Amino acid sequence: MRRNRTGTAKIKSILFLLLCLVLTALFPQLSHAQVPEKPPKPIIITVSTLQHLDFGRIVATGTYGYVTVPPIGAPSTFGDVYLLNLTTPGLIEVESQPGTLITIGFPLNVTMIGGTPAGSLNLTDFTSDHSPSFISTSASTFVYFGGKLEVRTILSDNPPGDYSGNILVTFTQIHQ
Repeated sequence: MRRNRTGTAKIKSILFLLLCLVLTALFPQLSHAQVPEKPPKPIIITVSTLQHLDFGRIVATGTYGYVTVPPIGAPSTFGDVYLLNLTTPGLIEVESQPGTLITIGFPLNVTMIGGTPAGSLNLTDFTSDHSPSFISTSASTFVYFGGKLEVRTILSDNPPGDYSGNILVTFTQIHQ
């Protein structure tokens, strides 16, 4: 009788192994441990200034005026302000993976400092040739931008000279 039990145990072991093999063949995902998906690689955007926004040489002859340099197209003046030479819009290169959703943020205004004695000019109304949110279509996206430079009475507020300031343009990658 002992022999019979041992033979039955061997048959049961063989049947169990065959069942395991059949189940492994039919349901291979059961034989692998469930591993969570890796998170997507972080999307990195790189921003480089290629050209600074330049309002050129300006002559103010009265009490108020402004110069507008658009992202694309010709500059314009209003009031008692005249342009003596060319202006250039700012140009920024944004490097990212194609298909990245990016937003552009401009400051409300920037104070430009310069002149002799010291004076200031106000830079406002920033615009770009891209909408505030855009999807990059290639590895490099070129963004042109411009703004409006307000000029007040030259002798009191804006003495002659070179003026400069820093424009903080923010590019943010939006998670999709």
